[in-house]
Amino acid sequence: MIKPNFAREHERDYLHRNLVEDNRNYYESNLFQYWIGIRGKGETEEGRVVNQAIADMFQDVNLIEECVNHYADALFGKSPAFSVAGATNSSIEITETVNQEVTDFCNSLWQVSKKLITDDGHDTFYQAQLDVMIDGYAYLRICKEGDRIIIHSPLPGSVTVILRNYFGKPQEIHYTFTETILNEKGKETEIEYVEVHKLSPDGMAMITYVDSIGQAIDEEEKPSIVLDLNGELAIQEIRRRPFITPTMKSAQNALSHAATMIPRNNDLSNYAKTYVNAKPPGKFVEDEETGDREFELDPNKIVVAPGIVNFIGGIPIKDETGMTRGYTNPSVHVDQPIDISAFVTSANFFIAIIYTAANLGHLIAKDLILSGRSRAEMRNDFIVALQKDAERLSSFLSSTFMTALLINQAMLGKPVDIYKQIVINVKIIINPGKPTPEEQDEIIKLFQAGLMSRQTAIALLGYTDDENAEIQRIESERKNEPPSNS
Repeated sequence: MIKPNFAREHERDYLHRNLVEDNRNYYESNLFQYWIGIRGKGETEEGRVVNQAIADMFQDVNLIEECVNHYADALFGKSPAFSVAGATNSSIEITETVNQEVTDFCNSLWQVSKKLITDDGHDTFYQAQLDVMIDGYAYLRICKEGDRIIIHSPLPGSVTVILRNYFGKPQEIHYTFTETILNEKGKETEIEYVEVHKLSPDGMAMITYVDSIGQAIDEEEKPSIVLDLNGELAIQEIRRRPFITPTMKSAQNALSHAATMIPRNNDLSNYAKTYVNAKPPGKFVEDEETGDREFELDPNKIVVAPGIVNFIGGIPIKDETGMTRGYTNPSVHVDQPIDISAFVTSANFFIAIIYTAANLGHLIAKDLILSGRSRAEMRNDFIVALQKDAERLSSFLSSTFMTALLINQAMLGKPVDIYKQIVINVKIIINPGKPTPEEQDEIIKLFQAGLMSRQTAIALLGYTDDENAEIQRIESERKNEPPSNS
């Protein structure tokens, strides 16, 4: 698990740090620590044995991770579309040359940066989306690799916002990283650096470097940089309410409990026995100092396992003189398996809570026995939620790619004034999946009634990525159809 580095966290409070760690644990399946069932007393050997048995049997049915991934997949269903427009209050006319140059740059930068795979196995942009859904914030860092610009997703906790303006926009950000170098003895040594991104009073982006204790790094080793990025920093931030809610976490705890109780019940049943009127295994031991006799239980004499026969004796029956006159008849009560339907019903209930809290209730609507209308409404809620995130993500990527373009122009020694007057629009193309059968019927009825265009109907049905091409194919097929016999 990658744990956030809070050593340099100036603005996150204690409760939010706990929230981030909790969310990471739930997403990364570190769930047993949240076990809500009965535990043994950890200070006793018997309690530790019981706890270990529960841990071994624990069912890690992690639906939170599945919901987060499904939502992120739908949001990043397809590569975004880039376009160029004039900035607000700008009279610049976007020529075809400028438009093509900028869109080519964005598409190339997108493809190059997607090839950067994080430690979790995700590409740059997908990782940033996961981070903001789990932690509530994420960052993209624009940097130079050789003679080209790339965008990468820093490790959670490696980025710290030091200062914000009145509107909450970062004015100073620190990025902590390590580099491996060879020391004087030829051995590899890791050195920690802090890359300081700060806006000057006149809006210039200043990048300097300090060591782990804040001492400035020699300019020859890591030269400082001053860039005109139109009031932006080379590290961009996106924030949202964490996707993982307290409701989802509580339901996940209950689901883990219900799922664990099924094998736990099956394991204990038929092996757990209650002995009545039986002498427990062991012996009496006389205390050498007091002469008192105490009974010492020997738990190893009774073995709980399949195919094992235990011989149990009765309790001696004594008369008033203390003489043994007989023995009780021991009896055995065997615990039978509990019907697991209660656990299954409970698990299904909490599965429904998790999915509906994640706006994914339409995926299990049949199991919830909902009407077609209800399924359509739940899917619509999912699409509305995706569109809200798409708008947020579009703004984030627009700012990131615009800043990357300005850095690239500065690297090439070209003026940036003309590019400061344009805006890069990033259209996020969500992929909510195929519409339900009820929705498909509704779309077709609206088209047939003349209340919806063919292009819109094809787009909503979702069986092609290019509606215009599909319309052309339909028209072409109609022209080539043989005449009807009727």
